[in-house]
Amino acid sequence: MRSNLLAGLFGRLWVRLLVVTVLPVLISVVSIAFLANYITIGQFESFIGEDIQQRDERLERVMERYYQDQGNWAGVGSTVQRMSQLTGERLVLSDQTGKVVADSGGQLVDQQVGRNWRRPISLEDADNVRVGMLYVNPLLQSRAGSLRIQAFLEQVNRLLVIGCVLAVIAGVALTVLFSNRLRQELAVLIRVTRQIGHGELSLRVPTPETGDLAELGASINRMAEDLERQLRARQQMVADVAHELRNPLQNINGYIEGLRDGVVQADDRTLSVLSTETAVLRRLVDELQDLSLADSGHLVVELAPVHAQEQVAALVESMRPRADELGLTLENHVTEDLPPVEADERRLRQVLANLLQNAFAYTGAGGRVWLSSRELPGEVEITVSDTGSGIAAADQERIFERFFRVDPARSRSTGGAGLGLTIARELVRAMKGEIGVTSALGQGSHFCVRLPSAPEAKPAKAPRKRARPQAASLGLARP
Repeated sequence: MRSNLLAGLFGRLWVRLLVVTVLPVLISVVSIAFLANYITIGQFESFIGEDIQQRDERLERVMERYYQDQGNWAGVGSTVQRMSQLTGERLVLSDQTGKVVADSGGQLVDQQVGRNWRRPISLEDADNVRVGMLYVNPLLQSRAGSLRIQAFLEQVNRLLVIGCVLAVIAGVALTVLFSNRLRQELAVLIRVTRQIGHGELSLRVPTPETGDLAELGASINRMAEDLERQLRARQQMVADVAHELRNPLQNINGYIEGLRDGVVQADDRTLSVLSTETAVLRRLVDELQDLSLADSGHLVVELAPVHAQEQVAALVESMRPRADELGLTLENHVTEDLPPVEADERRLRQVLANLLQNAFAYTGAGGRVWLSSRELPGEVEITVSDTGSGIAAADQERIFERFFRVDPARSRSTGGAGLGLTIARELVRAMKGEIGVTSALGQGSHFCVRLPSAPEAKPAKAPRKRARPQAASLGLARP
């Protein structure tokens, strides 16, 4: 329970900000205190040592001059007292016999010098004969220099502690001040994202002009826009699928009721109509299944070296009767020396068949449809062209969207559901290629499919039995 409480506490933003603000201050102060103590001791000891040596030398000169002037230590107490006041330390003077003759503290006169007294200064006369000893703070347990160092370090550490406390207080105050502002802005983000998560996709985050929160808010807004767009696309897709299913189902249901009531005869014409409507339903289901596989990333393609010119030649021959029936001229200008491409043979034929049926649907009688090719660096381009009605420039960017139609009525009359180009794009992408279109109203269209060239080391894949009886069965209605 305690661990959960700590986890919840440290999960709060203001606590993290407080720790991030205060912890570096504490670490800095402790580091500075350690370095100050470590560096200062040596430097200060050296300074104090030199200062003590100089003062000892001055005291020695003063006391020796006094003895030389007086010839003895009589009346030296006043001088010792004055020197003690100047140095701020206790001075004790003894004669050559070890008897104390002067004490600035007034307690040790006429006593013998202690065995462990500190800082003795030897005093000599003009003949270099010792005439006495001067002791500086003889009764202290430590040297005066050490005491001064300790006092200095205590003062430094005291100031560092005061500075640390002030820095922590300032850090806490600033953290609380800025975290409150940040918490308010984050609260808005959290509230809006929760509402977006509950389906209110029209909401947007009010973002500041600059900063990380502005980027976060902009990202959330873009996410909401994408979700809203996907939701509209999904709703539109469901409506389009329902509409596309309704027409053939109504026709089939009408004929079934007519057969039941005896109004319609079960002749070849009726069966042909029912078969056609069933084919429309089957084609729509197949297209939706392909799109579902593409969206889930499970659209399977078997890449292998494929001779595109062979597939084009076979496809043109299979679709020539349909072109003749529509009064169209179908031509094959794909070169024979085209290098093999890395593609799925069945999927490539499916894409080209869809593009051809698309061209048939939008090219009037007497028109012309042809396939051409060219070799590019590392790629092969196959183009399906027609002399049909063409596509407006504004619609060319949307023609690969699912269920998009420039002329909905005409598309439905040809049996397409507006999914063919979307499927063609996904199939080409799955084969690591690209598909595009150039067109102008009244001047026809050119759909270009680019596929990577097959590695030379790989042999061309032999034709295999296809799962579907005819690749052209999956029709495509151009927008």
